Amino acid sequence: MTIGLVLGRVVIINITKLLVANVNRSTLSHDLLHELPLERDVDLLVITEPNRYESAKSAWIADTVGDVVIRNVSNRMALSFKERAEGVIATELDSMIIVAAYVSPNISIIDYERFLDSIYRILSRQNKKFVLLGDFKCKTLYAGSSHSNRRGELMEEFMDSIDGHCINDGTPTYEARGHYSILDLVIIDNIWLRDQCELKVLGNDIASDHFSLQLVIRDGTYTAVERPIVIRPTARQVDKIVDKVSQRLSTIIELTPDTLTSIIQQEMDREIRATRSRRQVYWWSNEIACFRNTLQQARRKKQRLRIRGGSEYDTAVKWYIEARRQLNRYQESLKGSLGQTLRGVGQ
Repeated sequence: MTIGLVLGRVVIINITKLLVANVNRSTLSHDLLHELPLERDVDLLVITEPNRYESAKSAWIADTVGDVVIRNVSNRMALSFKERAEGVIATELDSMIIVAAYVSPNISIIDYERFLDSIYRILSRQNKKFVLLGDFKCKTLYAGSSHSNRRGELMEEFMDSIDGHCINDGTPTYEARGHYSILDLVIIDNIWLRDQCELKVLGNDIASDHFSLQLVIRDGTYTAVERPIVIRPTARQVDKIVDKVSQRLSTIIELTPDTLTSIIQQEMDREIRATRSRRQVYWWSNEIACFRNTLQQARRKKQRLRIRGGSEYDTAVKWYIEARRQLNRYQESLKGSLGQTLRGVGQ
């Protein structure tokens, strides 16, 4: 629950913050990760490939083999265990299902399908909004990768089957020897509104080759109550906000309550909203996002008409193939033109 400032009253907004990280079994990374929840006011901490010795010391909820653990670090909401499988743990937090997952990069395609099937069975038994996150070791166009490998195609079919939406925006989540990939995914129930979930890729501050992810979920209705004004930012942020508001007020001749409210809210949003520590890949654009959404719609329609068959299914298949071709063609052309521009600037 987060408190925001609105002139003369307090607006209480139900906000859940999750932090996801892969520590590669490292004791050092596991120890460094313990500081982040306090710094970022996180409610839930999810670790893939945890250090088994360190995770055994605290009250972690783990899967059957210890590949993923989850813990309530704020105690502001009740976290309860639901189900577990190999590499999968399902918990209930407030009014939603949080499913964390990890899969090894060394398993076969058949085993990868079984892994996705185990998640599907868990979600099918829950009748609540869900958030699925973790390290899925796949490359998919849905997450902003330049192409989909075989695992990525299976993941795309899986997302369509659960009616889920991947909210990764093309920002890399993994780096090794200068090579960047998007392996850590966050998939939300399509019931969620797009502006209710905000995903941010943090910097490499835990000495791991995976970047930490912060997911903010704004759920429920905004409830206004008459109380003294409470400010959420830190003392340093409050000083900055006051200075900036004072500077802007000095330039305004006629001040109305609406103007004052707007100025305060704008400065608070600017100060509190953290900037991305890593930028999107250089070739990402709004046009690619539109092409990707079209491809997702085409794939969903193809999956839903697959059993029925007939002319409608054939039309859906053609639409899907054309949507994928258009997305690939546009990405390649955009990367090529931007690459030439960058080389020209370098010369």
